[in-house]
Amino acid sequence: MTASFHAIGTTKNEFDLPQIVVNGVLIDKERLAMELQYHPASSLEQAIEQAAQTLIIKELLLQEAAGKGLVSGLQDPDAESSEEDLLSRLIDSETR
Repeated sequence: MTASFHAIGTTKNEFDLPQIVVNGVLIDKERLAMELQYHPASSLEQAIEQAAQTLIIKELLLQEAAGKGLVSGLQDPDAESSEEDLLSRLIDSETR
């Protein structure tokens, strides 16, 4: 398992979100930006870190589910509802 979290250059007037790669899968910056709203924090950097951790964990779980062959039968494996179904399948498979 590898995950990397690299801050992209920033200037005084702008803030670029970091590039996040989990086992070779790039997490879109737009997803990170959308996730920020769920992580109130005392600083933007702290909110970004919390949002990034959430997305990294989710991606690792999705990869684990895919590795166990739990993707079959999903309507659109890339859709958010399918991701939730896939995570539910993984939890079910691990708690039986």
